[in-house]
Amino acid sequence: MSRIIKSVWLLVIGLLFSAHGFGQSIKGTVKDSTGKPVPYATINLKNAATNNIINYTITDTRGAYILPAPADTPVSGLLVEVRCIGYKNESRVITDLQAPVDFTLSVSINQLQAVVIKSSRPVLRTNGDTLSYKVSDFSSVQDRVIGDVIKKLPGITVAADGRISYNNKPISNLYIGGDNLLDDKYNIATTTIPQGVVDQVQVIQNHQPVKVLQNKVMSDDVALNLSFKKGAKLQMVGQESIGAGLPGNYDVDLNAMMFKDKYKAINYLKGNNTGNDLQQDLVSHNFADNMQRIDNDVPATMLSLGSVNDPALSRNRYLFNRPGILNLNNLVNFKKNVQMKINAYYLRDTRRQDYSQHTTIFLPGDTVRYNETQRNRFRPHILHTQFTLNINQDKYYLNDVLLMDNNRSTNYSDLNTNGGMVNQVFKDNALNFSNEFNLIKSLRSNNIIQAYSYISHSTEPESRTIGPDYNNPIFNNDVPYAQLVQNVNVPAWYTNNYISFKIPSNLITQSFRTGFSVQSQKLNSDLNVVQTNNTINLQSDSSINHLNWTRKNYTRKQPTICQAVSSK
Repeated sequence: MSRIIKSVWLLVIGLLFSAHGFGQSIKGTVKDSTGKPVPYATINLKNAATNNIINYTITDTRGAYILPAPADTPVSGLLVEVRCIGYKNESRVITDLQAPVDFTLSVSINQLQAVVIKSSRPVLRTNGDTLSYKVSDFSSVQDRVIGDVIKKLPGITVAADGRISYNNKPISNLYIGGDNLLDDKYNIATTTIPQGVVDQVQVIQNHQPVKVLQNKVMSDDVALNLSFKKGAKLQMVGQESIGAGLPGNYDVDLNAMMFKDKYKAINYLKGNNTGNDLQQDLVSHNFADNMQRIDNDVPATMLSLGSVNDPALSRNRYLFNRPGILNLNNLVNFKKNVQMKINAYYLRDTRRQDYSQHTTIFLPGDTVRYNETQRNRFRPHILHTQFTLNINQDKYYLNDVLLMDNNRSTNYSDLNTNGGMVNQVFKDNALNFSNEFNLIKSLRSNNIIQAYSYISHSTEPESRTIGPDYNNPIFNNDVPYAQLVQNVNVPAWYTNNYISFKIPSNLITQSFRTGFSVQSQKLNSDLNVVQTNNTINLQSDSSINHLNWTRKNYTRKQPTICQAVSSK
């Protein structure tokens, strides 16, 4: 109860002091020149000598105001000022606090200062099915190659292996100044071309690269094109970097590029031992789609060392290698839309992989424990050569690709399990040759005829040695021996040939095809034992295989294929 009484007394004392501080009030109205009240105008009570504001209020909806004045301030030293947007400021000296102080404001036109709005947001330009990104709008000083900028473009995503997608659809190709220099191995461009020489990155939707088929056969492919600045077209572009560090690390990148209209080239030499996998430059992003189109099942590698899988970490965290690559890509444009290009590379690498594992298996009546260590060495040699002749005109299209691949590798593995040592050496020598011929011609009737031929031959001799004395009771009647040697080879021939006839129209395209394909494979394998006196004999009568396999397919006529045709 005493607290309530104290609070009441404090309130009364506060009111008394307030009444003493502001004993009188100035009243008045504010109107415009037509006699209408001016609501929400600011009324300031000022000291006329110092121009300091003593008190303030605002007018109500009727333009009236009540402005309390301090009791101890002389009247001769006060003035009332009125401010309101759209009207001129007015002020009046107070002579009598009891007399109303009314104001009539005149209209004032206030000229606002000009405001310039600048936007630094990138501008995207569209032209038909082509969307263009200005590289300078998205690049920064930290970006070294064009691949760094492409990752920032809206609508475009780049996978860990470098695969580019637009609106979640993988691109079919990346063109260099409108030319197909690299096919689908476009990691060579994204990791090599300096971003400063590229003017625009263009997204081409519904891309149909064959001129004969444009406006006749619809395509839903998406492609990218890099357009270059004028200065980059007139001179050779190079970007060299050499780095070294302790203990004994090095990273070398020497390249030379040309982006003229008649000649384009990306040639480079790279090497490092810092965990950078240069085989990523050689990834064919549309390899599976191309093999499905050709309809050729290439025999897979049969043997392996049985080494451990890669860990779920970033590759440069665990990769110990010494790769070196020479990569040559050159394209020449002749008259009448005739192109010739050569793509060749040679990669050599040495990789090291060390692994250890401790395993415990708890059984109902026993516990099994074993330790396993593995030391692997991989030495791949990859040689690739491809020659391409391309003629892309309005009336006919010709494309011939001659390809040769030789992938050789020697791999070593030392496996130790609870003191039991197993040494392995795996040698693989894959050789592949193929030629793809494609001719498309438009007839006078506007119909289209196509002749296609593909032929390939592949062989892959594989050998694996295991030993010494690996499971003597099983493989050599419990007699010590030097090595166990396993050999496998699956030579294969394949050819696919057909003639196609298309009848395009505004609504559908009818397609007829006749042709044949032949696929032939042979499996040769054996398992031999090398004795301690270097004599070689079959492990058993059933350890040798000679199998022949042939598939033939004849196609006389395909059903009609309906396709919508886009008109542009």
